[in-house]
Amino acid sequence: MSRRDRSLYVREVEVRLAAASDAGQVVEVVVALRGRIVGPSGKQRLRWRIRTRGGRVVVVRPETLLAITPVAPRAKRRTRADALAAASPDAVLR
Repeated sequence: MSRRDRSLYVREVEVRLAAASDAGQVVEVVVALRGRIVGPSGKQRLRWRIRTRGGRVVVVRPETLLAITPVAPRAKRRTRADALAAASPDAVLR
């Protein structure tokens, strides 16, 4: 999605949210989050925390979740040193 398309999409969402807010509507909002799950503890036994990649924490109640899908870990990027270490012993270092 280009920056322009993203900007138009965000503007459209903001208009719809503002219209719903102005009308006092009750709405369902579906949000996709990616992060590590932290289990409930203490007094907040019904609340789960999701720590996102950016370090933010989102607290959710189980009844608000529609789906939970595991995500495969991202492959580690190989550095030049990794490639050289994996090369055959006959490889010439430059």
